[in-house]
Amino acid sequence: MGAEDYFKLETKKKVSKDQITSSKIKVYPNPATDYLRFENPNKEEMQLRIYSVDGKEIENIFDVEGNIELDVLDYKLAVYLCKFEDSDGVKSGKVVKK
Repeated sequence: MGAEDYFKLETKKKVSKDQITSSKIKVYPNPATDYLRFENPNKEEMQLRIYSVDGKEIENIFDVEGNIELDVLDYKLAVYLCKFEDSDGVKSGKVVKK
Protein backbone atom coordinates (compact mmCIF):
# COMPACT_ATOMS: atom_id res chain seq x y z
CA MET A 1 0.00 0.00 0.00
CA GLY A 2 1.50 3.36 -1.05
CA ALA A 3 1.41 6.50 1.03
CA GLU A 4 -1.45 7.84 -1.09
CA ASP A 5 -3.64 4.90 -0.03
CA TYR A 6 -3.73 6.17 3.54
CA PHE A 7 -5.49 9.39 2.57
CA LYS A 8 -8.89 9.86 1.06
CA LEU A 9 -9.30 12.63 -1.48
CA GLU A 10 -11.67 15.31 -0.29
CA THR A 11 -13.95 17.44 -2.39
CA LYS A 12 -13.06 20.95 -1.30
CA LYS A 13 -15.08 22.94 -3.81
CA LYS A 14 -16.27 26.27 -2.53
CA VAL A 15 -19.98 26.72 -2.99
CA SER A 16 -22.10 29.82 -2.79
CA LYS A 17 -25.06 30.25 -0.46
CA ASP A 18 -27.36 29.36 -3.36
CA GLN A 19 -25.43 26.20 -4.21
CA ILE A 20 -25.47 24.84 -0.68
CA THR A 21 -29.16 23.98 -1.01
CA SER A 22 -28.45 21.93 -4.15
CA SER A 23 -25.75 19.84 -2.47
CA LYS A 24 -26.53 16.57 -0.74
CA ILE A 25 -26.80 18.26 2.67
CA LYS A 26 -30.02 20.26 3.13
CA VAL A 27 -29.69 23.49 5.12
CA TYR A 28 -32.71 25.52 6.21
CA PRO A 29 -33.94 28.09 6.96
CA ASN A 30 -31.23 30.27 5.47
CA PRO A 31 -31.19 33.05 6.56
CA ALA A 32 -32.02 31.89 10.08
CA THR A 33 -33.34 33.68 13.14
CA ASP A 34 -33.49 31.07 15.90
CA TYR A 35 -32.36 27.69 14.52
CA LEU A 36 -30.64 26.05 11.56
CA ARG A 37 -31.37 22.51 10.45
CA PHE A 38 -28.80 20.39 8.61
CA GLU A 39 -30.03 17.15 7.05
CA ASN A 40 -28.17 14.41 5.26
CA PRO A 41 -30.86 12.67 3.14
CA ASN A 42 -28.90 9.39 3.25
CA LYS A 43 -29.18 9.42 7.05
CA GLU A 44 -25.44 8.85 7.39
CA GLU A 45 -23.06 10.28 9.91
CA MET A 46 -21.62 13.72 9.32
CA GLN A 47 -19.43 16.27 10.98
CA LEU A 48 -20.48 19.91 10.94
CA ARG A 49 -18.21 22.81 11.75
CA ILE A 50 -19.36 26.43 11.89
CA TYR A 51 -16.85 29.28 11.62
CA SER A 52 -17.11 33.04 11.96
CA VAL A 53 -15.88 34.96 8.93
CA ASP A 54 -12.62 35.67 10.76
CA GLY A 55 -11.97 31.90 10.94
CA LYS A 56 -12.85 31.23 14.59
CA GLU A 57 -14.54 27.85 15.07
CA ILE A 58 -17.97 28.40 16.68
CA GLU A 59 -19.37 24.86 16.60
CA ASN A 60 -18.01 21.35 16.00
CA ILE A 61 -20.78 18.75 15.96
CA PHE A 62 -20.74 15.08 14.99
CA ASP A 63 -24.04 13.30 14.34
CA VAL A 64 -24.45 9.60 13.48
CA GLU A 65 -27.95 9.98 11.99
CA GLY A 66 -27.18 12.93 9.72
CA ASN A 67 -29.64 15.37 11.31
CA ILE A 68 -28.52 18.39 13.28
CA GLU A 69 -30.70 21.19 14.61
CA LEU A 70 -28.53 24.05 15.77
CA ASP A 71 -29.80 26.79 18.09
CA VAL A 72 -28.50 30.08 16.67
CA LEU A 73 -30.65 32.41 18.77
CA ASP A 74 -27.60 33.75 20.63
CA TYR A 75 -25.44 34.06 17.48
CA LYS A 76 -24.55 37.57 16.39
CA LEU A 77 -26.16 38.85 13.19
CA ALA A 78 -23.59 37.81 10.60
CA VAL A 79 -22.55 35.42 7.86
CA TYR A 80 -21.07 32.12 9.04
CA LEU A 81 -19.07 29.53 7.12
CA CYS A 82 -20.10 25.87 7.29
CA LYS A 83 -17.98 22.83 6.60
CA PHE A 84 -19.66 19.43 6.24
CA GLU A 85 -17.80 16.15 6.15
CA ASP A 86 -19.46 12.84 5.30
CA SER A 87 -18.64 9.75 3.25
CA ASP A 88 -18.78 11.86 0.06
CA GLY A 89 -16.02 14.19 1.27
CA VAL A 90 -16.02 17.78 2.42
CA LYS A 91 -18.47 20.47 1.37
CA SER A 92 -18.56 24.08 2.42
CA GLY A 93 -21.04 26.92 2.26
CA LYS A 94 -22.43 29.98 4.04
CA VAL A 95 -25.37 30.57 6.32
CA VAL A 96 -26.77 33.89 7.50
CA LYS A 97 -28.04 34.76 10.97
CA LYS A 98 -30.54 37.61 10.74
